[in-house]
Amino acid sequence: MRTYRDILAIPEFRALLAGNSLAVAGLTVQQLALSALVYERTSSPLLAAVAYLGGFLPQAIGAATLLSLADRVRPRTFLARWNVARAGVALVLALDVLPVAGMIGLVMAVGVVDAVASPVRTSVVAAVVGQEG
Repeated sequence: MRTYRDILAIPEFRALLAGNSLAVAGLTVQQLALSALVYERTSSPLLAAVAYLGGFLPQAIGAATLLSLADRVRPRTFLARWNVARAGVALVLALDVLPVAGMIGLVMAVGVVDAVASPVRTSVVAAVVGQEG
């Protein structure tokens, strides 16, 4: 059995772990900031809650409808492009050029596609660490 030290010694795994950790932290900060912005603009706790859940709830929809795409994409290419797309979405949200409904819709669309990224990332990790990992 391989130890954590053995797995962390694999450079590609460390890169995947760091990238995923940053993506999760970024998504959390993005959802909190979006929720605060929506609350500031609308003074509605309900819309602020919808904005916060807007990135997470659609993942269930994406998992139910798009999960088979995870087997059809080239994993590393998909992950690289998806991370660039998520960075672009974060930039659009940071520029504050969309109305509240547009921001919530954009975050929900990202959540739907993000349901595909998770199993793709898992398949890459499995390939990197190998059967015994």
